[in-house]
Amino acid sequence: MFDRRSLLLAAAGTALVPRAGAQAAWARTEQLARGQTVYFNAWGGDDRINAYLQWVGAELLRLQGVSLEHVKLADTAELVKRVRAEKAAGRAQGSADGVWILVILAFFERFGDLAFDEKRVVTVPSGNPVPADEYGFIEYYCTDVDCDCRRVIIKVFGQGSGDKVWATISYGWEDPGFYRKWSPGTDNAAEWTGPTLDPLNPQSEHARVFLSFFEQMVKDTFYVDRLQRHYKMFKEFPQLPVRKIVPGI
Repeated sequence: MFDRRSLLLAAAGTALVPRAGAQAAWARTEQLARGQTVYFNAWGGDDRINAYLQWVGAELLRLQGVSLEHVKLADTAELVKRVRAEKAAGRAQGSADGVWILVILAFFERFGDLAFDEKRVVTVPSGNPVPADEYGFIEYYCTDVDCDCRRVIIKVFGQGSGDKVWATISYGWEDPGFYRKWSPGTDNAAEWTGPTLDPLNPQSEHARVFLSFFEQMVKDTFYVDRLQRHYKMFKEFPQLPVRKIVPGI
């Protein structure tokens, strides 16, 4: 049985371990960075994000002497394709220094018992290319309360394989017209509809097999309705109040 303890350990991932001399190394990095330009790739379809990055750029220049160039994207997948093309061409220095990635959180982090009761599991017997095990299809949603992307990220974990992610699947249940409207300027809205392997995450050699499992799952309208319900619950989850910063405190 795919138990709760295994899932928690797998989804927790690897902790960050500070290294000796990190402060000295960072000071050297700051020194070398002065006068440089950072090309930061981020979605350009939100005026608030654009304004925030403009403010960050001004502060970065004032405090660190570093210029921030906001490279506006219609879809982050554009950057993935560009970086892959640059790598295939043998370029040692790519065109992107950084990228804005939406933060996602496991559904069980907010709705533990319900998430474990309503997860989907596939049991693979021995004698198949995919190692025999029980595999949990774990839901993740983006934490931005103002984002109405209507998508879920599914990460596949094995009962006996620790924190190894066997596949990361993106699934949008709306039609391409919705995603074209949600992200003006995107030229691949059709790719956002239905299940696909997420290009922003590494995939195992068996990822396409797990994608085919999930493609069968979403033929079940009851399961799709459940994902939509979970999405709504996650987005409506009470947020912690924003702490006001008072000068001098």
